[in-house]
Amino acid sequence: MKQLFFVLVLAVASGLVVTSFALQGEGESMPADELPVRTVFLVRHAETTDGSGDRALSDAGVRRAVSLARLLSTAGITRVYSSHAKRAKQTVEPLAKALGVRIETLDARTIEDWTAAVAALPPGAAAIFCGHSNTTPALARALGAEELPEVVPNSRYGPVFDEDAYDRLLIVTLPPHSLDGNVLELRYGAGPPAEIVLEGYRPR
Repeated sequence: MKQLFFVLVLAVASGLVVTSFALQGEGESMPADELPVRTVFLVRHAETTDGSGDRALSDAGVRRAVSLARLLSTAGITRVYSSHAKRAKQTVEPLAKALGVRIETLDARTIEDWTAAVAALPPGAAAIFCGHSNTTPALARALGAEELPEVVPNSRYGPVFDEDAYDRLLIVTLPPHSLDGNVLELRYGAGPPAEIVLEGYRPR
């Protein structure tokens, strides 16, 4: 059954991912139904400068990209994918540099290319895919997310992330030979000021 989970603490999710890899990779031959799951991270590009065309990340976007690299640099990722857009490549560039891998680009107009790249991942692999407000939810749905919160309808693309939603991090766990996975949705990077988050909170 497809499931959608919500948690608030990113460190917990990161620890779960790292732990899953610590239990794998012994090189032993296992039955197909015991092969380790694949882990796919989905993000939208970070904040950009004003204007149209192939725009770059803004200062806020660069900070978010660095935050993403810090969060996922120990998550076992070996493949980094992005659309051809500069803003998407710049979002995962700090992570790719930290991991010592190159960024592989995919056509944002063809979601089939993205799902094919996911399908080609071997058991136990981990990869990140950086797309856009429309392609990231579309790929999540193709990988098992029956619904995503806080998306807005779009007559051309279907449900998309809100224009200002740059903090989504979707973690998809997939069986070795299936694209029907479970999706965990988190937030990462800069958030609202602490006084807003903690409004009305008083420590005991």
